[in-house]
Amino acid sequence: MFSVSGLAALHRLTEAIAEVPGIESVRSLTNIEEVRGTDFGIEVGALMPELPQNEDEVAQFREKVLTDSQYAERLISADGRYAAILIKLSGTGQADDTVPQIRQAISENQGPLVVHLTGTPVLYQEMNSVLRDDLLKLSPAVVLLILFILFLSFRSWQGVVLPLMGMVVS
Repeated sequence: MFSVSGLAALHRLTEAIAEVPGIESVRSLTNIEEVRGTDFGIEVGALMPELPQNEDEVAQFREKVLTDSQYAERLISADGRYAAILIKLSGTGQADDTVPQIRQAISENQGPLVVHLTGTPVLYQEMNSVLRDDLLKLSPAVVLLILFILFLSFRSWQGVVLPLMGMVVS
């Protein structure tokens, strides 16, 4: 993560995800605010006011981040290889709409980064998607199986249609 290209890719990805409708906030090393104590009180500013342009600036930023317990092992791993991007959705129940758009933003903007998406909204969206696919695949087979069993049991079209109508209504 601590290279000019790595931080630039993280910044692009953070900005792209922030543009997705339904996102309340996105936080990463490139846009999180830093709270500093000064002689005059507390000062709040960007942790990274601008992207590092050379390896010396990257090394300074690396030292700053990895020695601060607010960021080290929370937003960035101890070895500096992995970074977290924290995404907060603006409302509940929007995972089915928002998560696919987040996935698209990631695929279009991840660059050299390997991205793993996780969290409760992602799991709910994935579970809903799998359940929908299973229902579409299994429902016709279940109906055909029920029709076959009803026909074997009653050996008439009334014996098939009437119980099937009861099942459809319920």
